[in-house]
Formats: sequence, structure tokens, C-alpha cells
Amino acid sequence: MKRFYLQILFLCLGICAFAQSPILEVTAPANIAGNLNFGQNFTSVNATTTSPAWGYQLKSFADNVAGDLVIATDSTLSDSTKRLENCTVKGTASNVKGKYALIARGTCTFSLKAYNAQKAGAIGVIVYSQATAATQVANLPAGDSATAVTIPVFLVSYTDGQKLIKAVNAGKVSISYRYTTLYGQSIHYNYATPVKEATAIQGINISASKNFKLAAGDTAQLRTQLKIIEPDGKFITSALTYGIVGTDPSNSDTASRNFTFPNYTPTKVGTYKVNISNNKNGDVFIDSFVNTNYTFAQDQFQSLGDYVGLTKAGFISSNLILDVGHIFYTGVSTDKATHAIFAINNPDSIPAGDVFTISIYEMTTALLSKLNNATLTYDDLTSATTGVNQYVMKNKQKPDSLLTVELKNPVALNDNSAYMVMVRYDGTANSGNTRSPFYSVGGYNPSSFGLDDAVYLFNTAAKQNTFFPGWGGTPQLKNVVRLAMAGFKPGTIDTKTLEAWAENQVTVFPNPVATQLTLNFNLQTLNPTVDYLITSVEGLEIKAGQFKNVQTGTQSVNVSDLANGLYFVRLLGTDGWRTKAFVVAK
Repeated sequence: MKRFYLQILFLCLGICAFAQSPILEVTAPANIAGNLNFGQNFTSVNATTTSPAWGYQLKSFADNVAGDLVIATDSTLSDSTKRLENCTVKGTASNVKGKYALIARGTCTFSLKAYNAQKAGAIGVIVYSQATAATQVANLPAGDSATAVTIPVFLVSYTDGQKLIKAVNAGKVSISYRYTTLYGQSIHYNYATPVKEATAIQGINISASKNFKLAAGDTAQLRTQLKIIEPDGKFITSALTYGIVGTDPSNSDTASRNFTFPNYTPTKVGTYKVNISNNKNGDVFIDSFVNTNYTFAQDQFQSLGDYVGLTKAGFISSNLILDVGHIFYTGVSTDKATHAIFAINNPDSIPAGDVFTISIYEMTTALLSKLNNATLTYDDLTSATTGVNQYVMKNKQKPDSLLTVELKNPVALNDNSAYMVMVRYDGTANSGNTRSPFYSVGGYNPSSFGLDDAVYLFNTAAKQNTFFPGWGGTPQLKNVVRLAMAGFKPGTIDTKTLEAWAENQVTVFPNPVATQLTLNFNLQTLNPTVDYLITSVEGLEIKAGQFKNVQTGTQSVNVSDLANGLYFVRLLGTDGWRTKAFVVAK
């Protein structure tokens, strides 16, 4: 049976759950097969004299503790809850012998539960939370009997526990605890890029598991195969091979391997899947990226629940100025940017009326080099400014909502160039607020050649205000700062040369909207036709239409069929164009 590990990298903030870690997997039945999120004993976290190592740890890639799962029930107790907690060795069910024991959390320590199950012959223990709100898992501290426990022990959530109980009561459940073959797969590619800007894939990065070992005398090397599945289902396959480990069974090679996928440029709009398989087992790692129509967005608009919380000691002035930015690379045929988007985790801490300043800079090779060397300052960027706009904080903004700035003058982006979109909040210039914004982050994979983020901090040693690439050495934490390019329309009319209508010549209301979006026009001349195109925030086309004889007055579009979220409507007339953002909220 092939085992699929969907590596949704934009959900991995910091250390991804798959990186260098063993997995606890349900292999049967098929309807619940997959990985379990788990906490395990402290051996793999911190073995100290006060928290001694306990329980079994995988020693190598070849290890696999596999068996069926049963519910351990203490028949000596009458309390229906405590019977499932396995706190007395005398009452441990004999049916756990040679099996994984499923045990309820509560009353006694994890290690005592595990010791009792081990004495009864269990090969492993899965403890489940009894609190319905327990969605998170934690690592398990050592307690009584800990040093005597030699079987693997895990804690899973209430939801997963109930799922396992239901499956065990319905039939056979099989469990496997093992290392994955590879980890850390990533595509060095922009993850939501306009198809017009798509460039050749730079490469694939994969690493061997820290504990991958060949058997003694095995001269075969681990070999990998890459497949790219295009949005229409077409397979592009490359047999990429590399020896991860040689004949030495003690070798634990963790070095990353970079592979080039020759002469392949994505040309279709939609989601591409990328998988890597190997010749040692059925593991298939799956990744994805998206080509869109109209936006740069390298974190796929996901996982906005975390934030960058920089230490106040690093901020310039009175600790109230915090700037973050994102680097974007254009392709061979670019156009005009119409909106900038950012998100903060703590909008309730920023008073309504306070201002965020959004600047767009064209980054030359020399400026990018300075950024890489952490010597880039605002003085260096003076001549690189292509546009400055402002966002005024509103009341009742939701955490991590996408705050959208319409560029008063859409920015014409040059081909084959790099741009930085920088968001600045200056509390000293606004209300004297004592809190700094925590900019939301999302996304894990590297892209933009390692220059995804820039954070503006005071460099004490150099005594100057300086941009630093990435944050804390972890460029995978991408700040949610984006650039939307809903300004162009393929066809005979080119918005690179066609002037944009003024910002106030087109307004949209209500905003947010539930059913009917109204557009109010105040144009200088009569436009025989005005085409409209609605795109999602990801830059994918949703619906299109046309208005006739437009100059002043209102037009409307039914948006009742759109899901909640941020959208753009691009309006293209005979004498101009404009793109407006709106939110659907039902």
C-alpha cells in the first residue's frame, strides 16, 4: 500500500511536523488511514536527571513498531471512566498482548499507564485526551515507573481518540510507528505567481531522514523519482537519482540534495502537484504550487494564525516603528500592480485612525546585495521608490484579516525585475500607541532566491537602521505582504498604455457585501462598453460580464454565489480602467 504524506508546507511555521521526525500512522482501515498528530515521551525532547529518558525511541530508518490497536479496559473497576485509564496493573486487559493499547488520559501518570500495559504485553501505548476541547497535544513528562518503560508511548487529541475508539469497535485498526525516508521537500519557486510571470523551476530540495540507514552490506543507494502533475492531470516525470547513503550502516546523512528539473516552465493556470517517490518503500511526498492570473502571493493565503513578535529592544526610536516587506520577482512579460495586501495578528491593539504606509521599491542587483549583507537602509531606497500609499486602521478589524490598499496610481512593473513591498507602522507619528503590530506570517517554502522577507531593525553594533533579510535566520516565516496585479486583461487592449481612471471615479458598495455589489461610476466621457472581471484574492478568474453605455450612475453585479472572502473587480472601458477590492461576508 502506498502511504501518502501531504506536506502542506505553508502550514508549517518553524519546524515542519514531517522534518526529521518519526510518524505515527494508522495503516488500516482505509477510511481513517493517515498520520496522527501526537506528543511523545521526553526522550526525544530533553533527557535530564530530573526528567529521565523513558520509553522506546526509533534507532534507525529500518525500525518499525507495527501492530493492531485494542482498547485497554480495567475490568476490576466499576467506574466507566476510570476503567479506561489503565492505572492498575492487575486490571490491565489481557487482550493488549502483542498489540497497541488505547488508553484514556486521567488519574495517573502517562508512564504508569504505559508500564501497566507493557507488563501485560503491549507493544505500544496511545493515550487519548478525555477533554473535548483538547485539540492540541503535548510531549509526555516522565513520572513513576518511567525508566522501566521500553515501549513507544504517545498522546493524541480527544477527536483522534474518539475516531480510533469508533474504528476499533467496528473492526481491525492497524498502527505503525516509523521514520519517513525523506523530509524537507521544497520547490524553489514562487507559490502563487501570474502565469505570465512564470519562470523555469529552479530545482527541488530533498533531504534524507536523519536516521536513514542501509542494512550492512547493502550497496544500493537510495534513488528518487520526481513527478509534476499539471492542473489538467498531465504528468511530467523526471528520474532524478542520487545516493543518499552508502554501504556504512552507521551513516546518518542529513545533507539536503538539490536537483534541477531541466527546461520546465509552468504554463497553465491552476494548482500543480509535485511528488517524490523512492525505490526503498511506498512513501510519496506531495507538494504543490499555484499559477494564477493576476497576483503575486508566495504563501498561498494560508496559515495566518501566527505572527512575528520581534523584541522591542530591537525597534528604532521609541520601540514603535516596525517595518516588514516582501520581495517579488517579475517575469518576462509583466504589467501593472493595483493593490498591496498585508495582515496583522493584533489589530485590536492598533487604534482606529492610525496609519500604515505602504511603499514599493524597485530592487536593483546592488540593493539586493546590500539586503543580503544586512547593510540596506531607507537612504539607499530613496531613488528606488515607485509608489507610496497609506492604509488607515479601521474599527473592529479581525485578526489576520487581509488589509487591502488600493494603489492610487497603479505601478507599472518592469520585466525581469525585483520589487520590495514594505509596510511601515510608526506609532510615534500616530496616536502614541504603546503596542507594536505583529505582522501575520504564512508559508514555509523558500522562494524569491532566499530574499522573501525584510525586517527593519536598529543595528546596535553599526549604529544604523538596517534591513535584515528573513527573520531570526528563518526565512521560511514569510510575512503576509503581497502585491496584486489585477490591472491587465489579455487581449487587444493593453493597460500598460491605457490610463487608469482616478481612484474616486469608481466606488463600490456595500463593502462588505452579501448579495448585490453596486458600482458607482463618475467618468469624464461615455464608454460604450465596460467589461468587468471578478477574481479571487488568489488571482483566479471567477466571473465576467459587460456593462453598456457607462459614464455616470450605478451598475450592479450579483455576488451571492461567491464564498466569503476578499475579491477584486477589474473594470475595463474604452478610455480607461480601474480595479477595486471588495469583501464578501454573509
